Amino acid sequence: MNISNVSDQKPFFQGALKAAVWGAVSGAVTFGIGEVAKTIGSVYLRFVFQAYAHGFYNGIASELQGGKFVHGFAAGAIGSAAATFAGDVLKAGPVGQILAGGVSGGLAAEISGGDFIKGFTTGIIVSAFNHAAHGGLMKVEELKSGELKDNHQ
Repeated sequence: MNISNVSDQKPFFQGALKAAVWGAVSGAVTFGIGEVAKTIGSVYLRFVFQAYAHGFYNGIASELQGGKFVHGFAAGAIGSAAATFAGDVLKAGPVGQILAGGVSGGLAAEISGGDFIKGFTTGIIVSAFNHAAHGGLMKVEELKSGELKDNHQ
């Protein structure tokens, strides 16, 4: 990923196409996990499903990119859990969810022996394309299009 190039002391744009492809795939998979999660009625089962699914996908993605499964799994699962906690419990809003997911994903990757920046990036992607997108950001779009009724009219 290009963001981690700086910490790895490589030229910023080295591997830009690869990073763009992985970013697009990760965003799509993450959004898809959120779409499936919306169909799960139990809050607890949804929480476990999202954390595990994000962990599993990001573990595989990490392996395919030359990293270790455990680093990707930790960043994806913990980033997802933190984003859920920030949004559902702390009511932090989309920005708070994204930041919580990023920081916790970075810390989880670092603690598991991986790279903070790569874990931070994973946490941001998980938080933005799943939790924030399916939480407040999609509701704003629904409100604009008239699909969601505004109770404050």
